[in-house]
Amino acid sequence: MKRASRAAILMASVLACEAALQPPADHDDAKKALAVLERTKTTKVTYALYSWNKITPVDQAASEEWSAEFNDESSHRVETPRDRLIANCVEMSGFYNSLTSGKTLSGPAVAGAVCGINTDKPVISIRYMGHVVDPAGDASV
Repeated sequence: MKRASRAAILMASVLACEAALQPPADHDDAKKALAVLERTKTTKVTYALYSWNKITPVDQAASEEWSAEFNDESSHRVETPRDRLIANCVEMSGFYNSLTSGKTLSGPAVAGAVCGINTDKPVISIRYMGHVVDPAGDASV
């Protein structure tokens, strides 16, 4: 294949990928994105997620630790070496315990933090980027 033909195919591929990532101009992206965010709070799937996280506080050295997250219908649990959280995502109630300070909290703010994407702080920016299918299944981005 000639160099010019390869370059043309590469450029067409890049433009196609770029176009696929752009939100459609004729849709209300914020409304779609907020609907996706809301679906994270009302999931009915059962899953377990184990992660290794790098935590970098402002003006402090980075550290690494594990975390575990469990969801079963409306019940959600999160554990780290320092924290334990449990919530009922239908009732939007929850309980938090800090193992390092002994501090406890309960109420809807706990559920707001652990049921789906954390919405305890205001959303500054949101954008719907489309639908993807990968080996793990369908997802909205």
